[in-house]
Amino acid sequence: MIARYATLLRPPGPGAVPRDGLIECGYTEGYTPSHRHAWGWVDYNRELTPEEVRHYDLEKLYATNCFEGGKTTMTTTDFVRSLWENDPNGSHDEPMDLETARIDLAHFAADGFDMPDDITPESYMEAWNDLVNG
Repeated sequence: MIARYATLLRPPGPGAVPRDGLIECGYTEGYTPSHRHAWGWVDYNRELTPEEVRHYDLEKLYATNCFEGGKTTMTTTDFVRSLWENDPNGSHDEPMDLETARIDLAHFAADGFDMPDDITPESYMEAWNDLVNG
């Protein structure tokens, strides 16, 4: 298992990321699926704790090749999961309808989010509702 995290406030390096379980780091700048600038990425052989993620200003990525070619290669489900986990408002308990999905995707596109190439309002709504229903 490889768990990848984006480094949000500084390039990965000694003292900037947790050492325990570190496999590899990269210095490719890009944007996370939640549209935050990332200085690079780090791979671990374990999931980091929420405290480590907060302390080191990291964001969980769900596709290990997220920065390849500057375009995300994650699935719609991974994209939605990333939005959920990195939303400071944490408003995820309501099912989504198709019109809301269309509006969300239009806003993400206008804001320059990297989204899966094959995402549709229907697939976005389905992935969202699958997470709501647990």
